[in-house]
Amino acid sequence: MSQQALKNFSLTTFHIKVLAALLMVVDHVGLVYEVEWMRIVGRFSFPLFAWLLVQGVRHTRSWQHYGQRLLILAIGSQPIYSLFKASLLPLNIGFQLWLGLVLVQLVKMGQMTPLLWVAFIGVATLFFDYQYYGIGLVYLINSYPLLLPNSLRAIDSRMNAVLWIVAFGLLHIYYAVSYPLQIFALPFMFLLPFLNRIEKRGLKARWFYWFYPVHFIPLTFIKLF
Repeated sequence: MSQQALKNFSLTTFHIKVLAALLMVVDHVGLVYEVEWMRIVGRFSFPLFAWLLVQGVRHTRSWQHYGQRLLILAIGSQPIYSLFKASLLPLNIGFQLWLGLVLVQLVKMGQMTPLLWVAFIGVATLFFDYQYYGIGLVYLINSYPLLLPNSLRAIDSRMNAVLWIVAFGLLHIYYAVSYPLQIFALPFMFLLPFLNRIEKRGLKARWFYWFYPVHFIPLTFIKLF
């Protein structure tokens, strides 16, 4: 790349999609071949998918249509995902992202009650790979760094940042008790402010949805044979 091209280069959501997809492949190849450093590198994949989800909800014209696409992706991906996992459960990441989308929308509308929180965490813990961690991560990325109630936000904006950092850290530390590798996703908190400055969408990534189920096909064959 020339110096002029490098100067004109700006990060877009397209680049983040490519990075998330590549890290996902690295993570799953590491899972198949039991290579720990690949699994560590792949820890950033889900946080990037969660960030892309939050950005998608914020910029979509219809969150219902966005949700339908995610649900179709999740349902269509489940057979090959179950074959890859050699189990009917957990459900694939598409279902977790769909639930995250509903969560973000309910928070946006001010309709996220304590009872719904219990239901969301219970469903995620029972049926999804990332369990409560996935839902918590989507919420924290969506709320960054505003965790104080509206009535208190004007008092001390720094307190919001402190609360957010503590919540992000505790989520990762607590989840790492059962899944130690996920602690390597903790540095994502330092990357998030830079990601949130990205304004351009970049190239259209029509392949992004179907890439998820398709990449499991060769990995499943490797695992089986």
